[in-house]
Parts: sequence; structure tokens; C-alpha cells
Amino acid sequence: MRPMSTTSSTKETLGVRTANSLSKRWKGGFQLTQERIVVAIVVIMFVTFAITLNGFLTLTNLLALVQSVSILGILGIGMAITIIGRGIDLAIISTMAMSVAWVLSMLNNGTPVGSAVLLGYLFVVCIGFVIGFMVAYAEIPAIFATLAMTTTI
Repeated sequence: MRPMSTTSSTKETLGVRTANSLSKRWKGGFQLTQERIVVAIVVIMFVTFAITLNGFLTLTNLLALVQSVSILGILGIGMAITIIGRGIDLAIISTMAMSVAWVLSMLNNGTPVGSAVLLGYLFVVCIGFVIGFMVAYAEIPAIFATLAMTTTI
């Protein structure tokens, strides 16, 4: 009997799936991965919307799409940094929504744009300091501190 090794072919024959075995290889070396599937779905949806919806490819609509996605991208980068640091932040969306609502409310009440944005920024920084203090100095787990702050906001 042959000794068992830890090569990927042995793992696959034993039923253990490795990262390389999860993606399907096609002829010519093309490898189907999760990233390629997501890109393909986005391309299919974009083409479908461009064909079926009037005005989808207008400059105004495309700029609105980019602006909407950029906000989520910035929040995603912040969340990625938090997760890389082995934490979790459940308050990120509620803090963003509350600060934007507060800034818009101040603008509707006649507050100058610069002052409203500065106060909104200071609000977000204060929320961050409170959560940071609870996690770093009070040693409350990040999931509970951010959940409590989400409820409070």
C-alpha cells in the first residue's frame, strides 16, 4: 500500500476539495472562478438593461450609477479595513445614513453647505471615537459595541 501524501491529487481522490479543485477548467486553460462569474453576470445585466430600457445609456444615468456605486465602494473599503484588522463594524451604514440625513436637514433649514458638511463630519468622527473607546479601552467586543451604537443612532 502506498503512503498517503498531501498532494492536491490525493486530496481530491479522498473527497477533500482544495481551492484549485473548486474552479472548473475549460479547454484552452480558461478557468471559471467566482470573480469571472460575477463579472459575466454584471456584463449580461448591463447589456440586457441597455437593450430593454430606454435612456439607460444616457450620460446622466451612467453618472448616477457611478455616483451610487462609489458611495458603496467607499463604505466597502472601510469595512474591508475593519475586517482585515480582525474586527467588525455593524454601525457603518446607520452612521452614514444618519449623518447624511442630518446634513440634508440642516441644509433644508438654511445652514450653509460648508457648516452642514463639517458638522456631519464631526458627528461621524464622534461616533467613531465612541465606538473606538468602547472597543479599545472598555474592552467590549466590536460586534456588541457597534450593534449598540447602531441601535442608539
